[in-house]
Amino acid sequence: MRKSKINFLYLVIAILFIVLIVREYYPDDYLGEYSDEETKDRTININIINDRKPEIIQERKVIREPKRHYESRYYPRRDMRINIPTRGEPPSYQQVGILTDENDPENIKPLYGRQTYRGSNQWNYFTSLDSHLATKIPIYTGDKDCTDERGCQEINKNDMLNIGDPGKQYKANIYQSSGPRYIPYII
Repeated sequence: MRKSKINFLYLVIAILFIVLIVREYYPDDYLGEYSDEETKDRTININIINDRKPEIIQERKVIREPKRHYESRYYPRRDMRINIPTRGEPPSYQQVGILTDENDPENIKPLYGRQTYRGSNQWNYFTSLDSHLATKIPIYTGDKDCTDERGCQEINKNDMLNIGDPGKQYKANIYQSSGPRYIPYII
């Protein structure tokens, strides 16, 4: 019995609290204080007096000016990566052929290459010295440097290239690439 009285008391307090909140946030006009007949009979008289100072009207709801920028709930990450390749990481360099000096056929250098991005017809190329030092030597086709970001056109067999020194011409010998083959037994 005592528990039901406490529950009833909580219910009455909650209803009073809700009524107070509704009366606070909604003006009396919207609560249906006047009947429909009374609102039709009311007339609005507007007296304009220029001599009086305008009265300050206190409104219940404060009108706020619109914001130019709204606060975001999402915050930027601290470790934001920049210069991310949008077409994926370029493949690693591999030896695609050899370069032979025109004047000295004994002077052979390895040709390393990779596509600028997968599926591209632009390639990055370089060669290295014969020694154990891993020194990259840039390759030029015409006036284009094949080591820059854009690379150069794909080098074909017997193309003439410049390496570092513009006076030396090298002949390219490209290895055969073994692409995927059709296997009729796999469905």
